[in-house]
Amino acid sequence: MPTPDQARTDVPTSGSLLRVERQLVVVRGVLAVLVVAMGLVYDPVARPVVLLAGAGLAGLAVAVARRLAVRPPAPGQLARFGSAVLVADASLVAVAYGLLVWDARAMPVALVLLLVYSIALRMRGPGVTLAALVLALALGGRVAMQAWVLRDGVVRPELMVLWASLGVLVVAFSREFWAQEYRRAAAWTARRAVADDLSAIVVRTLDRVGLSPETATHAEVMEAVRGIVSGADPDRDELIERLAGILSAPHRGLTPRELEILSHLGRGHPDARIAAALFISPSTVRNHVKSLRDKLGLISREELRYYARRHAPPP
Repeated sequence: MPTPDQARTDVPTSGSLLRVERQLVVVRGVLAVLVVAMGLVYDPVARPVVLLAGAGLAGLAVAVARRLAVRPPAPGQLARFGSAVLVADASLVAVAYGLLVWDARAMPVALVLLLVYSIALRMRGPGVTLAALVLALALGGRVAMQAWVLRDGVVRPELMVLWASLGVLVVAFSREFWAQEYRRAAAWTARRAVADDLSAIVVRTLDRVGLSPETATHAEVMEAVRGIVSGADPDRDELIERLAGILSAPHRGLTPRELEILSHLGRGHPDARIAAALFISPSTVRNHVKSLRDKLGLISREELRYYARRHAPPP
């Protein structure tokens, strides 16, 4: 039976990857509308290229949405499908950027935000670094073109700050998306563990009264349960204790060592003090902290400390 220890390995699931693709479909559609609007309002010189880029985004969004709705990729093919769509995104953005960067009034960095979000959302940890590099190169290339190449180019730092800020926001959105996926996986695994434990108690209870789970009727099960709760079963207290433990366990899936570290974090102890108290190295403490964040679905160490202060077991 999988445990919450495996929640991280269960992500990304096919459901997670499907939600990634659907979210990017929405982003492409919204961006396509914005690009077309910018072409019609702000940039009469490069209008044909801008409108073509918007049409390309809209077409890609429709094609991917239709594929997901009509003939969704099999779970084992979703990662390859996502990689193919990422290549399509990168190709479209690269061509549009290359054409628009020569226009002093165009805003080619707007298209790059799609690629930044797509990379960060698909690749998670490594993707954040790559997405930041792509955004920095796009912004740097635009500034260089306006400052040194285009005759009528004027560097507009306020726009550069705007695009950089939007890039940071989309990367933050991607991190929050995966944090939610980890929480979803951990919660589902915990619910399944609780259900399995309850099923085991039911089977044990029926076995004690000579009933088979496969053949017992509803009336027979009810009679067995009434016998336990009325005190007729000598092991009633043990069964009640097991049920209470199942339904109230706040740290299911954490190892004894992780519970110790969580307790120290709840008291505000730094890594060096935790390592000295537990006779382990600071690097081992950091590894346990990372494991705690993954299992509990927390993004930062600050969130983990806040959680520990509220929920950590006593020392």
